[in-house]
Amino acid sequence: MKEAKKVVRAGRWIKGLKGNVVGEAVVVNQPIHFMRDVDEATGIIDADGHSGFGKSIANKIAVFPTAPGGVGSAWRIVTLSKNGVAPKAILNNVTNPVIVQGCILANIPVLDKFNTDILSLIEDGDQVNINNENGIVEITKSKK
Repeated sequence: MKEAKKVVRAGRWIKGLKGNVVGEAVVVNQPIHFMRDVDEATGIIDADGHSGFGKSIANKIAVFPTAPGGVGSAWRIVTLSKNGVAPKAILNNVTNPVIVQGCILANIPVLDKFNTDILSLIEDGDQVNINNENGIVEITKSKK
């Protein structure tokens, strides 16, 4: 039996960051404020009451609606990268420009403005293949 795959294209992405990235998705249905919500040593969402509490974004494809926050959030992304616990890539419905800055500095692909709600397409554990040169995201559903 063939695996179910979906392919979508981002409306915005930054060419030149890491090219192709493949990894397991971690989906959080609430915005992630990198300074408040993510432990810089582990990459685990540690904010009480957050819908992603206890989930790790370390070395995963992080999928969430958006990210509030100021310049500190950009530096937190850089710190996560230096600590080896940053996400492999970030997929948002709409990305905060400050998050884009942090991703550029940390060389982490960030894609947004898909033609559909990206959270409706991807579930925890799905395999995601990102071609960052053309903004194509291929999703292979996990075998739960």
